[in-house]
Amino acid sequence: MRDHFKINLNRLWCAHIIDELIKNDIVDFFLCPGMRNAPLISAVLENEKINVHRGMDERAQAYQALGTSKITGRASVLICTSGTAVANFYPAIIEASLTGTPLLVISADRPIELVKSGANQAIEQRGILTPYVANELHLPPPEEKLAPRALRKMIAHLIGEGHIQKRPIHLNVPLREPLDLTPEKMSDDYLKQSEMAFSNKLPATVTLLPQLSLSQKDQSILHSRIAEAKHPLVVVGTLATGKDKSALVEWIDQSQSPLFLDVTSGLKYRYPVGERALPGFDHPEVLRMIEDEEIDLILHIGGPVVSKHYYQFLATHPEVEVIHVHDSFLMNDPSFSVDWRIFADPLDIIKSLPTVNGELKKTLLESSKKLIIDKSKMIDDSPLTNPFVSKKLIDLIPNNSVLAIGNSMSIRSFDSYGSLTTRKDLTIISNRGASGIEGLVATTIGAAKALKKAATLVLGDVSLIHDLNSLSLLNSSPIPVRIIVLNNQGGGIFRLLPIAKDEKTLEMIETPHQYEFSSLCEMFKLPYKKIASTSEYQKICTENVTNSELIEVTISNEDNDELYRKLKTIRIS
Repeated sequence: MRDHFKINLNRLWCAHIIDELIKNDIVDFFLCPGMRNAPLISAVLENEKINVHRGMDERAQAYQALGTSKITGRASVLICTSGTAVANFYPAIIEASLTGTPLLVISADRPIELVKSGANQAIEQRGILTPYVANELHLPPPEEKLAPRALRKMIAHLIGEGHIQKRPIHLNVPLREPLDLTPEKMSDDYLKQSEMAFSNKLPATVTLLPQLSLSQKDQSILHSRIAEAKHPLVVVGTLATGKDKSALVEWIDQSQSPLFLDVTSGLKYRYPVGERALPGFDHPEVLRMIEDEEIDLILHIGGPVVSKHYYQFLATHPEVEVIHVHDSFLMNDPSFSVDWRIFADPLDIIKSLPTVNGELKKTLLESSKKLIIDKSKMIDDSPLTNPFVSKKLIDLIPNNSVLAIGNSMSIRSFDSYGSLTTRKDLTIISNRGASGIEGLVATTIGAAKALKKAATLVLGDVSLIHDLNSLSLLNSSPIPVRIIVLNNQGGGIFRLLPIAKDEKTLEMIETPHQYEFSSLCEMFKLPYKKIASTSEYQKICTENVTNSELIEVTISNEDNDELYRKLKTIRIS
Protein backbone atom coordinates (compact mmCIF):
# COMPACT_ATOMS: atom_id res chain seq x y z
CA MET A 1 0.00 0.00 0.00
CA ARG A 2 1.45 3.34 -1.05
CA ASP A 3 2.06 6.08 1.50
CA HIS A 4 -0.03 8.41 -0.66
CA PHE A 5 -3.14 6.36 0.22
CA LYS A 6 -2.61 6.89 3.96
CA ILE A 7 -3.06 10.67 3.91
CA ASN A 8 -6.73 10.55 4.88
CA LEU A 9 -9.67 8.15 4.96
CA ASN A 10 -11.24 9.49 1.75
CA ARG A 11 -8.05 8.77 -0.19
CA LEU A 12 -7.70 5.32 1.38
CA TRP A 13 -11.29 4.25 0.68
CA CYS A 14 -11.08 5.39 -2.93
CA ALA A 15 -7.79 3.53 -3.31
CA HIS A 16 -9.48 0.37 -2.00
CA ILE A 17 -12.30 0.78 -4.52
CA ILE A 18 -10.01 1.27 -7.52
CA ASP A 19 -7.67 -1.53 -6.46
CA GLU A 20 -10.60 -3.94 -6.18
CA LEU A 21 -11.73 -3.05 -9.68
CA ILE A 22 -8.26 -3.66 -11.08
CA LYS A 23 -8.11 -7.06 -9.36
CA ASN A 24 -11.35 -7.88 -11.19
CA ASP A 25 -9.58 -7.23 -14.54
CA ILE A 26 -11.24 -3.86 -15.09
CA VAL A 27 -8.72 -1.66 -16.86
CA ASP A 28 -10.51 1.13 -18.80
CA PHE A 29 -11.30 4.23 -16.73
CA PHE A 30 -13.10 7.23 -18.20
CA LEU A 31 -12.55 10.27 -16.00
CA CYS A 32 -14.76 13.34 -15.87
CA PRO A 33 -13.64 16.59 -14.21
CA GLY A 34 -14.86 17.75 -10.81
CA MET A 35 -13.86 18.34 -7.20
CA ARG A 36 -16.02 15.87 -5.27
CA ASN A 37 -14.51 12.98 -7.26
CA ALA A 38 -10.89 14.16 -6.77
CA PRO A 39 -10.01 11.31 -4.36
CA LEU A 40 -11.30 8.78 -6.91
CA ILE A 41 -9.35 10.38 -9.75
CA SER A 42 -6.22 10.42 -7.59
CA ALA A 43 -6.58 6.69 -6.88
CA VAL A 44 -6.91 5.95 -10.61
CA LEU A 45 -3.84 8.00 -11.51
CA GLU A 46 -1.73 6.10 -8.95
CA ASN A 47 -2.08 2.86 -10.97
CA GLU A 48 0.02 2.12 -14.03
CA LYS A 49 -1.86 -1.06 -15.06
CA ILE A 50 -4.92 0.75 -16.38
CA ASN A 51 -6.00 2.80 -19.39
CA VAL A 52 -7.01 6.35 -18.49
CA HIS A 53 -9.37 8.15 -20.88
CA ARG A 54 -9.79 11.88 -20.26
CA GLY A 55 -12.71 14.01 -21.41
CA MET A 56 -14.52 17.16 -20.39
CA ASP A 57 -18.11 16.07 -21.02
CA GLU A 58 -19.94 13.31 -19.14
CA ARG A 59 -22.30 12.33 -21.95
CA ALA A 60 -19.48 11.94 -24.48
CA GLN A 61 -17.35 10.03 -21.97
CA ALA A 62 -20.22 7.65 -21.28
CA TYR A 63 -20.69 6.86 -24.95
CA GLN A 64 -16.96 6.49 -25.42
CA ALA A 65 -16.92 3.97 -22.56
CA LEU A 66 -19.88 2.20 -24.18
CA GLY A 67 -17.93 1.84 -27.42
CA THR A 68 -14.94 0.43 -25.59
CA SER A 69 -17.00 -2.13 -23.66
CA LYS A 70 -18.73 -3.24 -26.86
CA ILE A 71 -15.33 -4.42 -28.06
CA THR A 72 -13.67 -5.68 -24.86
CA GLY A 73 -16.75 -7.29 -23.29
CA ARG A 74 -15.51 -5.92 -19.95
CA ALA A 75 -17.02 -3.16 -17.87
CA SER A 76 -15.50 0.23 -18.52
CA VAL A 77 -15.54 2.59 -15.52
CA LEU A 78 -17.09 6.06 -15.56
CA ILE A 79 -16.12 8.40 -12.73
CA CYS A 80 -17.89 11.72 -12.17
CA THR A 81 -18.48 14.40 -9.57
CA SER A 82 -21.75 15.02 -7.71
CA GLY A 83 -24.89 16.69 -9.02
CA THR A 84 -26.17 16.50 -12.58
CA ALA A 85 -22.92 14.91 -13.81
CA VAL A 86 -24.22 11.38 -13.28
CA ALA A 87 -27.49 12.25 -15.04
CA ASN A 88 -25.50 13.01 -18.20
CA PHE A 89 -24.42 9.35 -18.26
CA TYR A 90 -28.05 8.26 -18.53
CA PRO A 91 -28.51 7.95 -22.34
CA ALA A 92 -25.44 5.74 -22.67
CA ILE A 93 -26.47 3.69 -19.63
CA ILE A 94 -29.84 3.03 -21.24
CA GLU A 95 -28.16 1.96 -24.47
CA ALA A 96 -25.73 -0.30 -22.59
CA SER A 97 -28.52 -1.91 -20.59
CA LEU A 98 -30.61 -2.66 -23.68
CA THR A 99 -27.66 -4.12 -25.61
CA GLY A 100 -26.14 -6.21 -22.82
CA THR A 101 -23.02 -4.07 -22.52
CA PRO A 102 -21.32 -3.88 -19.10
CA LEU A 103 -20.46 -0.47 -17.64
CA LEU A 104 -19.59 0.64 -14.10
CA VAL A 105 -20.65 4.11 -12.99
CA ILE A 106 -18.86 5.51 -9.94
CA SER A 107 -20.52 8.75 -8.91
CA ALA A 108 -18.98 10.84 -6.17
CA ASP A 109 -21.74 12.23 -3.95
CA ARG A 110 -22.21 14.71 -1.18
CA PRO A 111 -23.11 13.30 2.25
CA ILE A 112 -26.76 13.06 3.26
CA GLU A 113 -26.72 16.21 5.42
CA LEU A 114 -25.84 18.26 2.30
CA VAL A 115 -28.21 16.42 -0.04
CA LYS A 116 -31.22 16.83 2.25
CA SER A 117 -30.49 20.43 3.24
CA GLY A 118 -30.42 21.75 -0.31
CA ALA A 119 -26.69 22.43 -0.44
CA ASN A 120 -25.13 23.47 -3.74
CA GLN A 121 -24.50 20.79 -6.38
CA ALA A 122 -26.31 18.17 -4.32
CA ILE A 123 -29.09 16.03 -5.78
CA GLU A 124 -30.61 12.68 -4.83
CA GLN A 125 -28.24 10.31 -6.63
CA ARG A 126 -29.42 7.10 -4.99
CA GLY A 127 -31.52 5.18 -7.47
CA ILE A 128 -31.06 7.69 -10.27
CA LEU A 129 -30.08 4.89 -12.71
CA THR A 130 -32.21 2.15 -11.14
CA PRO A 131 -34.32 1.04 -14.13
CA TYR A 132 -31.26 0.38 -16.29
CA VAL A 133 -28.65 -1.12 -13.96
CA ALA A 134 -28.22 -4.73 -12.86
CA ASN A 135 -27.46 -3.63 -9.30
CA GLU A 136 -26.34 -0.61 -7.33
CA LEU A 137 -24.37 0.00 -4.17
CA HIS A 138 -24.73 3.23 -2.20
CA LEU A 139 -21.93 3.46 0.31
CA PRO A 140 -21.90 5.53 3.49
CA PRO A 141 -19.27 8.26 3.75
CA PRO A 142 -15.86 6.71 4.57
CA GLU A 143 -15.62 5.51 8.16
CA GLU A 144 -13.46 3.00 10.00
CA LYS A 145 -16.54 1.09 11.20
CA LEU A 146 -16.73 -0.44 7.72
CA ALA A 147 -13.69 -2.72 7.44
CA PRO A 148 -11.66 -2.83 4.18
CA ARG A 149 -12.61 -6.50 3.77
CA ALA A 150 -16.34 -5.69 3.97
CA LEU A 151 -15.98 -2.72 1.61
CA ARG A 152 -14.19 -4.84 -0.97
CA LYS A 153 -16.58 -7.78 -0.65
CA MET A 154 -19.54 -5.52 -1.44
CA ILE A 155 -17.77 -4.01 -4.43
CA ALA A 156 -16.73 -7.45 -5.71
CA HIS A 157 -20.34 -8.65 -5.42
CA LEU A 158 -21.55 -5.60 -7.37
CA ILE A 159 -19.02 -6.33 -10.13
CA GLY A 160 -20.18 -9.95 -10.22
CA GLU A 161 -23.80 -8.86 -10.69
CA GLY A 162 -22.83 -6.77 -13.70
CA HIS A 163 -20.75 -9.63 -15.09
CA ILE A 164 -23.57 -12.16 -14.77
CA GLN A 165 -26.25 -9.93 -16.30
CA LYS A 166 -24.01 -8.10 -18.81
CA ARG A 167 -25.54 -4.79 -17.79
CA PRO A 168 -24.36 -1.56 -16.17
CA ILE A 169 -23.91 -1.24 -12.40
CA HIS A 170 -23.80 1.85 -10.19
CA LEU A 171 -21.52 2.61 -7.23
CA ASN A 172 -22.40 5.83 -5.38
CA VAL A 173 -19.65 7.18 -3.10
CA PRO A 174 -20.55 10.05 -0.72
CA LEU A 175 -17.45 11.94 0.41
CA ARG A 176 -17.14 14.53 3.15
CA GLU A 177 -14.21 16.92 3.17
CA PRO A 178 -11.24 16.84 3.02
CA LEU A 179 -11.19 16.06 -0.68
CA ASP A 180 -7.59 17.21 -1.03
CA LEU A 181 -4.33 16.10 0.61
CA THR A 182 -5.17 17.39 4.09
CA PRO A 183 -3.79 14.78 6.56
CA GLU A 184 -6.15 12.83 8.82
CA LYS A 185 -5.33 10.45 11.64
CA MET A 186 -6.37 6.81 11.13
CA SER A 187 -6.07 3.94 13.58
CA ASP A 188 -3.15 1.53 13.28
CA ASP A 189 -5.59 -1.39 13.15
CA TYR A 190 -7.43 0.05 10.14
CA LEU A 191 -4.17 0.70 8.34
CA LYS A 192 -3.05 -2.86 9.08
CA GLN A 193 -6.29 -4.28 7.66
CA SER A 194 -5.82 -2.09 4.60
CA GLU A 195 -2.26 -3.34 4.08
CA MET A 196 -3.55 -6.92 4.08
CA ALA A 197 -6.30 -6.10 1.58
CA PHE A 198 -3.89 -4.44 -0.85
CA SER A 199 -1.44 -7.35 -0.60
CA ASN A 200 -4.02 -9.91 -1.74
CA LYS A 201 -3.53 -10.94 -5.37
CA LEU A 202 -7.11 -12.04 -6.01
CA PRO A 203 -10.39 -10.11 -5.86
CA ALA A 204 -12.18 -10.08 -2.51
CA THR A 205 -14.72 -12.45 -4.09
CA VAL A 206 -14.14 -14.25 -7.39
CA THR A 207 -17.30 -14.66 -9.50
CA LEU A 208 -17.13 -17.60 -11.91
CA LEU A 209 -19.70 -17.88 -14.67
CA PRO A 210 -20.04 -21.48 -15.93
CA GLN A 211 -20.47 -22.16 -19.64
CA LEU A 212 -24.15 -22.74 -20.45
CA SER A 213 -25.09 -25.89 -22.36
CA LEU A 214 -28.27 -27.66 -23.38
CA SER A 215 -29.32 -30.88 -21.68
CA GLN A 216 -29.64 -34.02 -23.79
CA LYS A 217 -33.44 -33.78 -23.50
CA ASP A 218 -33.49 -30.16 -24.70
CA GLN A 219 -31.10 -30.93 -27.53
CA SER A 220 -33.34 -33.80 -28.64
CA ILE A 221 -36.42 -31.54 -28.69
CA LEU A 222 -34.56 -28.84 -30.60
CA HIS A 223 -33.18 -31.30 -33.14
CA SER A 224 -36.63 -32.72 -33.82
CA ARG A 225 -38.26 -29.28 -34.26
CA ILE A 226 -35.62 -28.20 -36.77
CA ALA A 227 -35.53 -31.55 -38.59
CA GLU A 228 -39.30 -31.51 -39.11
CA ALA A 229 -39.24 -28.09 -40.79
CA LYS A 230 -39.58 -28.26 -44.60
CA HIS A 231 -38.87 -24.59 -45.36
CA PRO A 232 -36.74 -23.12 -42.54
CA LEU A 233 -35.09 -19.71 -42.51
CA VAL A 234 -32.05 -18.69 -40.45
CA VAL A 235 -32.14 -15.09 -39.22
CA VAL A 236 -29.03 -13.58 -37.65
CA GLY A 237 -29.60 -10.42 -35.62
CA THR A 238 -27.29 -8.29 -33.50
CA LEU A 239 -24.16 -10.06 -32.28
CA ALA A 240 -21.50 -9.00 -29.79
CA THR A 241 -19.13 -6.79 -31.79
CA GLY A 242 -15.91 -7.83 -30.12
CA LYS A 243 -16.42 -11.62 -30.00
CA ASP A 244 -15.03 -14.18 -32.40
CA LYS A 245 -17.71 -15.25 -34.90
CA SER A 246 -15.76 -18.03 -36.62
CA ALA A 247 -17.79 -20.85 -35.00
CA LEU A 248 -21.03 -19.26 -36.21
CA VAL A 249 -19.59 -18.78 -39.70
CA GLU A 250 -18.63 -22.46 -39.76
CA TRP A 251 -22.13 -23.46 -38.62
CA ILE A 252 -23.75 -21.27 -41.30
CA ASP A 253 -21.49 -22.75 -43.96
CA GLN A 254 -22.53 -26.27 -42.91
CA SER A 255 -26.25 -25.43 -43.02
CA GLN A 256 -28.23 -25.25 -46.26
CA SER A 257 -31.19 -23.01 -45.45
CA PRO A 258 -31.73 -19.47 -46.78
CA LEU A 259 -30.27 -16.67 -44.65
CA PHE A 260 -31.49 -13.28 -43.56
CA LEU A 261 -28.49 -11.43 -42.14
CA ASP A 262 -29.05 -8.17 -40.31
CA VAL A 263 -26.42 -5.47 -40.78
CA THR A 264 -25.70 -5.46 -37.02
CA SER A 265 -24.69 -9.13 -37.14
CA GLY A 266 -21.40 -8.17 -38.77
CA LEU A 267 -21.92 -11.03 -41.25
CA LYS A 268 -24.20 -9.41 -43.83
CA TYR A 269 -21.51 -8.59 -46.35
CA ARG A 270 -19.74 -11.90 -46.02
CA TYR A 271 -22.52 -13.72 -47.91
CA PRO A 272 -23.60 -12.47 -51.38
CA VAL A 273 -27.31 -12.32 -52.10
CA GLY A 274 -28.53 -15.13 -54.31
CA GLU A 275 -26.28 -17.88 -53.03
CA ARG A 276 -28.22 -18.32 -49.80
CA ALA A 277 -28.54 -14.82 -48.40
CA LEU A 278 -31.83 -12.99 -49.00
CA PRO A 279 -32.33 -9.26 -49.56
CA GLY A 280 -33.90 -7.18 -46.82
CA PHE A 281 -37.54 -7.56 -45.79
CA ASP A 282 -38.16 -3.88 -46.47
CA HIS A 283 -38.91 -4.34 -50.19
CA PRO A 284 -42.49 -5.49 -50.95
CA GLU A 285 -41.24 -7.96 -53.57
CA VAL A 286 -38.96 -9.64 -51.03
CA LEU A 287 -41.84 -10.01 -48.60
CA ARG A 288 -43.95 -11.60 -51.34
CA MET A 289 -41.12 -14.01 -52.23
CA ILE A 290 -40.72 -15.10 -48.64
CA GLU A 291 -44.44 -15.64 -48.26
CA ASP A 292 -44.40 -17.76 -51.44
CA GLU A 293 -41.59 -19.81 -49.90
CA GLU A 294 -44.03 -20.92 -47.17
CA ILE A 295 -41.50 -20.57 -44.36
CA ASP A 296 -42.53 -22.88 -41.51
CA LEU A 297 -39.67 -22.33 -39.03
CA ILE A 298 -37.30 -19.48 -38.23
CA LEU A 299 -34.15 -19.98 -36.18
CA HIS A 300 -33.36 -16.46 -34.97
CA ILE A 301 -29.77 -16.21 -33.76
CA GLY A 302 -28.70 -13.17 -31.75
CA GLY A 303 -30.47 -9.94 -30.84
CA PRO A 304 -33.03 -7.80 -32.66
CA VAL A 305 -32.89 -6.88 -36.33
CA VAL A 306 -33.21 -3.41 -37.85
CA SER A 307 -36.10 -4.21 -40.19
CA LYS A 308 -39.55 -3.61 -38.72
CA HIS A 309 -40.93 -5.48 -41.74
CA TYR A 310 -39.42 -8.70 -40.39
CA TYR A 311 -41.45 -8.32 -37.22
CA GLN A 312 -44.54 -7.41 -39.24
CA PHE A 313 -44.06 -10.63 -41.21
CA LEU A 314 -43.90 -12.62 -37.96
CA ALA A 315 -46.97 -10.87 -36.55
CA THR A 316 -49.04 -11.73 -39.61
CA HIS A 317 -47.77 -15.33 -39.85
CA PRO A 318 -48.33 -16.91 -36.42
CA GLU A 319 -48.12 -20.36 -38.04
CA VAL A 320 -44.34 -19.89 -38.40
CA GLU A 321 -42.51 -21.53 -35.49
CA VAL A 322 -39.78 -19.28 -34.05
CA ILE A 323 -36.76 -20.45 -32.06
CA HIS A 324 -34.73 -17.58 -30.61
CA VAL A 325 -31.15 -18.02 -29.35
CA HIS A 326 -30.01 -15.04 -27.28
CA ASP A 327 -28.71 -14.28 -23.81
CA SER A 328 -30.58 -11.04 -23.12
CA PHE A 329 -32.77 -10.70 -20.04
CA LEU A 330 -35.10 -8.61 -22.21
CA MET A 331 -38.02 -10.15 -24.08
CA ASN A 332 -36.86 -8.96 -27.54
CA ASP A 333 -40.07 -10.24 -29.14
CA PRO A 334 -42.04 -7.20 -30.38
CA SER A 335 -44.25 -9.38 -32.61
CA PHE A 336 -45.01 -11.86 -29.78
CA SER A 337 -43.89 -14.72 -32.02
CA VAL A 338 -41.14 -16.60 -30.17
CA ASP A 339 -42.14 -20.20 -29.38
CA TRP A 340 -38.80 -21.49 -28.06
CA ARG A 341 -36.19 -19.41 -26.30
CA ILE A 342 -32.66 -20.66 -25.73
CA PHE A 343 -31.04 -18.41 -23.14
CA ALA A 344 -27.38 -18.47 -24.15
CA ASP A 345 -24.84 -16.44 -26.04
CA PRO A 346 -25.23 -17.83 -29.58
CA LEU A 347 -21.52 -17.43 -30.23
CA ASP A 348 -20.81 -19.73 -27.28
CA ILE A 349 -23.50 -22.35 -27.86
CA ILE A 350 -23.66 -22.51 -31.66
CA LYS A 351 -21.63 -25.74 -31.91
CA SER A 352 -24.33 -27.60 -29.98
CA LEU A 353 -27.11 -26.45 -32.31
CA PRO A 354 -28.14 -28.71 -35.21
CA THR A 355 -27.52 -27.42 -38.72
CA VAL A 356 -30.58 -26.22 -40.63
CA ASN A 357 -31.06 -28.04 -43.94
CA GLY A 358 -34.53 -27.51 -45.35
CA GLU A 359 -35.68 -27.48 -48.95
CA LEU A 360 -34.85 -24.36 -50.91
CA LYS A 361 -36.84 -23.16 -53.90
CA LYS A 362 -34.56 -22.09 -56.74
CA THR A 363 -37.01 -19.38 -57.73
CA LEU A 364 -36.39 -17.62 -54.42
CA LEU A 365 -32.69 -17.21 -55.11
CA GLU A 366 -33.16 -16.39 -58.77
CA SER A 367 -35.71 -13.74 -57.92
CA SER A 368 -33.40 -12.32 -55.26
CA LYS A 369 -30.62 -11.98 -57.82
CA LYS A 370 -32.87 -10.18 -60.28
CA LEU A 371 -34.07 -7.79 -57.60
CA ILE A 372 -30.50 -6.91 -56.57
CA ILE A 373 -29.40 -6.43 -60.20
CA ASP A 374 -32.27 -4.01 -60.83
CA LYS A 375 -31.76 -2.16 -57.54
CA SER A 376 -28.00 -1.88 -58.08
CA LYS A 377 -28.38 -0.39 -61.53
CA MET A 378 -30.93 2.13 -60.28
CA ILE A 379 -28.68 3.15 -57.37
CA ASP A 380 -25.54 3.32 -59.53
CA ASP A 381 -27.31 5.69 -61.92
CA SER A 382 -28.52 7.98 -59.14
CA PRO A 383 -26.92 11.18 -57.83
CA LEU A 384 -25.65 11.37 -54.24
CA THR A 385 -28.34 9.72 -52.12
CA ASN A 386 -28.42 7.57 -48.99
CA PRO A 387 -28.65 4.31 -50.99
CA PHE A 388 -25.75 5.42 -53.21
CA VAL A 389 -23.61 6.27 -50.18
CA SER A 390 -24.19 2.91 -48.47
CA LYS A 391 -23.84 0.80 -51.63
CA LYS A 392 -20.60 2.38 -52.81
CA LEU A 393 -19.02 2.32 -49.39
CA ILE A 394 -19.72 -1.41 -49.01
CA ASP A 395 -18.55 -2.10 -52.57
CA LEU A 396 -15.33 -0.10 -52.28
CA ILE A 397 -14.25 -0.02 -48.63
CA PRO A 398 -11.13 -2.15 -47.98
CA ASN A 399 -11.74 -5.61 -46.53
CA ASN A 400 -11.42 -5.99 -42.73
CA SER A 401 -12.41 -2.37 -42.17
CA VAL A 402 -14.26 -1.03 -39.13
CA LEU A 403 -17.57 0.59 -40.04
CA ALA A 404 -19.79 2.42 -37.57
CA ILE A 405 -23.31 3.25 -38.72
CA GLY A 406 -25.60 5.90 -37.28
CA ASN A 407 -29.29 5.40 -36.65
CA SER A 408 -32.41 6.52 -38.50
CA MET A 409 -31.99 6.57 -42.29
CA SER A 410 -28.29 5.65 -42.25
CA ILE A 411 -28.56 2.17 -40.75
CA ARG A 412 -31.71 1.35 -42.71
CA SER A 413 -29.92 2.22 -45.91
CA PHE A 414 -27.02 -0.13 -45.12
CA ASP A 415 -29.36 -2.87 -43.92
CA SER A 416 -31.41 -2.80 -47.12
CA TYR A 417 -28.38 -3.14 -49.40
CA GLY A 418 -27.22 -6.58 -50.47
CA SER A 419 -24.57 -7.39 -53.05
CA LEU A 420 -24.28 -10.25 -55.54
CA THR A 421 -20.49 -10.23 -55.42
CA THR A 422 -19.19 -8.61 -52.23
CA ARG A 423 -17.50 -10.89 -49.71
CA LYS A 424 -16.07 -8.79 -46.92
CA ASP A 425 -15.37 -9.19 -43.24
CA LEU A 426 -16.35 -5.87 -41.71
CA THR A 427 -16.53 -5.00 -38.03
CA ILE A 428 -19.89 -3.24 -37.66
CA ILE A 429 -20.53 -0.86 -34.76
CA SER A 430 -24.01 0.44 -33.97
CA ASN A 431 -26.21 1.58 -31.10
CA ARG A 432 -29.46 -0.29 -31.65
CA GLY A 433 -30.61 -0.75 -28.05
CA ALA A 434 -32.67 2.40 -27.72
CA SER A 435 -31.63 3.52 -31.24
CA GLY A 436 -30.96 7.09 -30.15
CA ILE A 437 -29.28 9.48 -32.55
CA GLU A 438 -26.88 10.94 -29.97
CA GLY A 439 -23.44 9.67 -28.89
CA LEU A 440 -22.44 7.98 -32.14
CA VAL A 441 -19.18 9.87 -32.59
CA ALA A 442 -18.02 9.08 -29.04
CA THR A 443 -19.12 5.43 -29.32
CA THR A 444 -17.06 5.01 -32.48
CA ILE A 445 -13.99 6.62 -30.92
CA GLY A 446 -14.21 4.31 -27.88
CA ALA A 447 -14.60 1.23 -30.08
CA ALA A 448 -11.76 2.22 -32.41
CA LYS A 449 -9.42 2.76 -29.46
CA ALA A 450 -10.31 -0.65 -28.02
CA LEU A 451 -9.80 -2.32 -31.40
CA LYS A 452 -6.62 -0.29 -31.99
CA LYS A 453 -7.90 0.08 -35.52
CA ALA A 454 -9.05 3.06 -37.59
CA ALA A 455 -12.79 3.36 -38.21
CA THR A 456 -15.26 5.01 -40.57
CA LEU A 457 -18.50 6.42 -39.16
CA VAL A 458 -21.48 7.22 -41.39
CA LEU A 459 -24.25 9.29 -39.80
CA GLY A 460 -26.79 11.98 -40.55
CA ASP A 461 -26.47 15.70 -39.98
CA VAL A 462 -28.96 15.77 -37.10
CA SER A 463 -27.07 12.96 -35.37
CA LEU A 464 -23.83 14.89 -35.66
CA ILE A 465 -25.45 18.05 -34.30
CA HIS A 466 -26.56 15.98 -31.28
CA ASP A 467 -22.96 14.93 -30.65
CA LEU A 468 -20.82 17.96 -31.48
CA ASN A 469 -19.07 17.88 -28.11
CA SER A 470 -17.62 14.46 -28.94
CA LEU A 471 -15.54 15.96 -31.74
CA SER A 472 -13.19 17.24 -29.04
CA LEU A 473 -12.27 13.62 -28.30
CA LEU A 474 -10.87 13.10 -31.80
CA ASN A 475 -7.92 15.39 -31.17
CA SER A 476 -6.74 13.26 -28.26
CA SER A 477 -7.54 9.88 -29.80
CA PRO A 478 -4.48 7.91 -30.91
CA ILE A 479 -6.66 6.02 -33.38
CA PRO A 480 -8.10 7.90 -36.38
CA VAL A 481 -11.83 8.03 -37.12
CA ARG A 482 -13.21 9.23 -40.43
CA ILE A 483 -16.68 10.77 -40.08
CA ILE A 484 -18.89 10.83 -43.16
CA VAL A 485 -21.84 13.09 -42.40
CA LEU A 486 -24.78 12.98 -44.80
CA ASN A 487 -26.18 16.49 -44.80
CA ASN A 488 -29.73 16.68 -46.13
CA GLN A 489 -30.43 19.69 -43.89
CA GLY A 490 -32.73 17.97 -41.42
CA GLY A 491 -34.38 14.69 -40.47
CA GLY A 492 -34.97 13.45 -44.02
CA ILE A 493 -36.29 10.03 -42.98
CA PHE A 494 -39.65 11.56 -42.01
CA ARG A 495 -40.21 12.62 -45.63
CA LEU A 496 -40.39 8.92 -46.53
CA LEU A 497 -43.11 8.17 -43.98
CA PRO A 498 -46.88 8.84 -44.13
CA ILE A 499 -46.40 11.81 -41.76
CA ALA A 500 -44.91 13.67 -44.76
CA LYS A 501 -48.47 14.41 -45.91
CA ASP A 502 -48.95 16.53 -42.76
CA GLU A 503 -46.74 19.44 -43.89
CA LYS A 504 -47.25 21.61 -40.82
CA THR A 505 -46.27 18.83 -38.41
CA LEU A 506 -43.48 17.61 -40.70
CA GLU A 507 -41.60 20.89 -40.40
CA MET A 508 -41.42 20.53 -36.62
CA ILE A 509 -40.37 16.87 -36.81
CA GLU A 510 -37.87 17.30 -39.63
CA THR A 511 -36.09 20.28 -37.97
CA PRO A 512 -34.80 21.79 -41.22
CA HIS A 513 -31.60 23.83 -41.07
CA GLN A 514 -29.03 25.51 -43.32
CA TYR A 515 -25.88 24.45 -41.48
CA GLU A 516 -22.69 23.17 -43.03
CA PHE A 517 -19.79 21.87 -40.96
CA SER A 518 -16.57 23.50 -42.21
CA SER A 519 -16.41 26.11 -39.43
CA LEU A 520 -16.99 23.41 -36.85
CA CYS A 521 -13.96 21.50 -38.12
CA GLU A 522 -11.90 24.67 -37.96
CA MET A 523 -12.87 25.06 -34.31
CA PHE A 524 -11.88 21.48 -33.44
CA LYS A 525 -8.85 21.53 -35.78
CA LEU A 526 -10.14 18.64 -37.88
CA PRO A 527 -9.36 18.14 -41.57
CA TYR A 528 -12.50 18.77 -43.62
CA LYS A 529 -13.70 17.85 -47.12
CA LYS A 530 -17.00 18.63 -48.78
CA ILE A 531 -18.25 16.10 -51.32
CA ALA A 532 -20.78 17.15 -53.95
CA SER A 533 -20.31 14.55 -56.71
CA THR A 534 -20.55 10.77 -56.99
CA SER A 535 -17.01 10.48 -58.38
CA GLU A 536 -15.53 12.39 -55.46
CA TYR A 537 -17.38 10.17 -53.01
CA GLN A 538 -16.29 6.92 -54.65
CA LYS A 539 -12.66 7.99 -54.47
CA ILE A 540 -13.02 8.57 -50.73
CA CYS A 541 -14.52 5.10 -50.24
CA THR A 542 -11.42 3.34 -51.59
CA GLU A 543 -8.98 5.14 -49.29
CA ASN A 544 -7.70 3.74 -46.02
CA VAL A 545 -8.38 5.86 -42.93
CA THR A 546 -5.03 7.39 -41.95
CA ASN A 547 -6.13 10.42 -39.95
CA SER A 548 -9.24 11.73 -38.25
CA GLU A 549 -11.31 13.87 -40.57
CA LEU A 550 -14.84 14.99 -41.31
CA ILE A 551 -16.27 14.48 -44.79
CA GLU A 552 -19.51 16.28 -45.52
CA VAL A 553 -21.67 14.72 -48.25
CA THR A 554 -24.40 17.00 -49.53
CA ILE A 555 -27.63 15.14 -50.28
CA SER A 556 -30.70 16.56 -51.95
CA ASN A 557 -33.94 15.48 -50.27
CA GLU A 558 -35.69 15.61 -53.63
CA ASP A 559 -33.13 13.22 -55.20
CA ASN A 560 -33.29 10.96 -52.16
CA ASP A 561 -37.09 10.83 -52.09
CA GLU A 562 -37.26 10.14 -55.81
CA LEU A 563 -34.80 7.25 -55.65
CA TYR A 564 -36.63 5.61 -52.75
CA ARG A 565 -39.90 5.89 -54.67
CA LYS A 566 -38.32 4.28 -57.74
CA LEU A 567 -36.76 1.45 -55.73
CA LYS A 568 -40.18 0.46 -54.44
CA THR A 569 -41.50 0.13 -57.99
CA ILE A 570 -39.07 -2.64 -58.98
CA ARG A 571 -40.91 -5.81 -59.86
CA ILE A 572 -39.48 -9.29 -60.29
CA SER A 573 -42.20 -10.64 -62.53
